[in-house]
Amino acid sequence: MLSKSSRLLRRCFQTEVDVIVIGGGHAGCESAAASARCGSKTILVTQNKNTIGEMSCNPSFGGIGKGHLIREVDALDGLCARICDKSAITYQALNRAQGPAVLGLRAQIDRKLYKKHMQNEINSTERLEVVEGEVAELLVKNKKVVGVKMANDTIISTKCVVITTGTFLRAQIYQGMKVWPAGRIGEKSSDILSESFLQHGFELGRLRTGTPPRLMKDSIDFSKFEMVKPDQKPIPFSFLTENIWIKYEDQLPTYLGHTNEETCRIGQENMHENYQVASETTSPRYCPSFESKVLRFPKLQHRLFLEHEGLDSPHIYPQGMSMTFKPEVQKEIFRAIPGLENVEIFQPGYGVQYDFVNPKQLKKTLETQKVEGMFLAGQINGTTGYEEAAAQGVVAGINASARAQNEPAMEVSRTEAYIGVLIDDLTSLGTNEPYRMLTSRAEFRLHLRPDNADIRLTELGRRHNAISDERWSTFSKTRDALNDLTEKTEQMKMSVVKWKRVIPKLSATTRNEGKVLSAFELVHRYDLGKEDLEMGLQDVKVDEKILERLKIEGRYRMEHERMKAKKQEIDRESATEIPDNIDFSKMRGMSLECIEKLERARPRNLAAATRISGITPEAIVVLMRYLKSPAVVRATV
Repeated sequence: MLSKSSRLLRRCFQTEVDVIVIGGGHAGCESAAASARCGSKTILVTQNKNTIGEMSCNPSFGGIGKGHLIREVDALDGLCARICDKSAITYQALNRAQGPAVLGLRAQIDRKLYKKHMQNEINSTERLEVVEGEVAELLVKNKKVVGVKMANDTIISTKCVVITTGTFLRAQIYQGMKVWPAGRIGEKSSDILSESFLQHGFELGRLRTGTPPRLMKDSIDFSKFEMVKPDQKPIPFSFLTENIWIKYEDQLPTYLGHTNEETCRIGQENMHENYQVASETTSPRYCPSFESKVLRFPKLQHRLFLEHEGLDSPHIYPQGMSMTFKPEVQKEIFRAIPGLENVEIFQPGYGVQYDFVNPKQLKKTLETQKVEGMFLAGQINGTTGYEEAAAQGVVAGINASARAQNEPAMEVSRTEAYIGVLIDDLTSLGTNEPYRMLTSRAEFRLHLRPDNADIRLTELGRRHNAISDERWSTFSKTRDALNDLTEKTEQMKMSVVKWKRVIPKLSATTRNEGKVLSAFELVHRYDLGKEDLEMGLQDVKVDEKILERLKIEGRYRMEHERMKAKKQEIDRESATEIPDNIDFSKMRGMSLECIEKLERARPRNLAAATRISGITPEAIVVLMRYLKSPAVVRATV
């Protein structure tokens, strides 16, 4: 008797499917849901449907840059933000003191709850079905995808395919000097799919990543670590979340500790038995392994955070301690840390090497240039992290559905979203290391804030049928209220002395009493509250959430205009030549990372410098100013 999956595969062979999504990770879930949401009949193919929504590495979402991506995925009606808000156990936003533009929304997530809610969402999505199996071959005719061949020789015909295989392409796991084929502990790699890519002329590269060991909670003395409490006023990920599901007192704290000389000594003495150190495969720059830290900075104490993996989980995740030593060495390293003297390891850390497709072979829509109807999303494109994967996934799903239905594709500009920055960097520059989103990568980061992601993207998503009626209704009310309040506050103008007569809070203000200010300017300059503004506007009722968004917009409007002017200046000076003998290390204000990349690439002009992956707009401005300095100008004459 045929299994349910086998019956579905036979049915799919007889009737064409619009979109097939391969892989049930974060990119795959977003792709499949987005495709179905846009009206396409979609199948999600995964080796094991019970691992859909698995958080393979850290039990957290968000962070600096990454939190922006989650908000943008949510603005396009993606899943991860809402699922996080149903399963978060600790909210700890980063960079609060640095302002809303670089606020890093972040939360610890209960692994089991996240997977449960994600699977419920996937299984209840209309026009979306899940099939267990392995794709053995991509079927292409006249440079156009026509289907996939499964490992059991069943063929599914389709108009489009989205490939989101994560770290599974010809993957190998390693611990110490032991290496074996797998994409995740206990799950086999996808070797034959790599061969299919090569047959169709794709250029593949090789990257690596890793994960820390999981520690047994009851073997840890937490009193020797610094407790990091949850936020008193948590900020949810989704625009649709009205209330946080978990009470403050029920949230679980994290704990901060540090490595020491002994941990570094043990690591250094065992480097000769570590496959990662001997390997030339590139690892993540912004999430370095313990081995990388010891090799590069042996004298420093390195931070580690102990994070709960769930409300009732017996396991602790040591953030910042990814390592690939053999298990007995890992235990010795951890037991050298105060508070972990008796720690027991549930699962040792390990590394993964895997194939990725050079993302310069993609269009801005994430469709491949070589094969029509084939889209790639996630770590297969050289990125790292749940958030980067989800961001690519939602775009690939929307565009695969558009392609299947012969509708216009959705392209996201780098001036309107971090998602646009991510895709533009990948497709224009490629990458030679796992790509991670950083706020410094965005020229217009003062405008690309978490608070206005819906204003920037939801209407775009609606034009491409990606936004549900529920979200559209909620967004429309917010947008209209914000526009209405902005218009009324901009129109209301008076001198400061007159404003003082209307708003008592301003009575202590004595400077520039004759200056004329609009209520819009007044709100963010003097941090006016709801009652204050209602006094000034008289009959207008003000919503506190809308007022907060108005303040943030006013605060950044001028800086955003300055950044636009700076970008225009860079564009005008792009042909400026860079001397062959220039010493980038002499440039004050240039980060070490940018110096290293400029020294390695030795660009001939500013335009070439802007195309180097990881070179920030600030670095370009520093370089431009340096090239214009009198000493450099005289030396080149």
